[in-house]
Amino acid sequence: EVLAAKQASFEKSPSVESELRKMDERVGRIYSSLPRNAMLIVLSGQGNTAYVKHLMEMKFKCIRSAEESVRAIWDGKCDEHLHYSVQQAAQTVCLVGIKQ
Repeated sequence: EVLAAKQASFEKSPSVESELRKMDERVGRIYSSLPRNAMLIVLSGQGNTAYVKHLMEMKFKCIRSAEESVRAIWDGKCDEHLHYSVQQAAQTVCLVGIKQ
């Protein structure tokens, strides 16, 4: 639950929203410069792989710790969230449009 809240907080951060606005403006300029009947394909890379990397680092720090209390931090819910985050990061989006 804590990890999910952290991801949601990251995705709604002003810096992420600012970058998305900039990307939207760039794609809009490209589309506007296209001639009539041109096809524009926009393909996203992947999802939040930095967050997945962070989760994996946390997991390995916890399970490799010499202290039982630290090892106990990473539980089944953490594994479920990691699995969900990996699936989300693997998703891509493909948008295709023809300029009229």
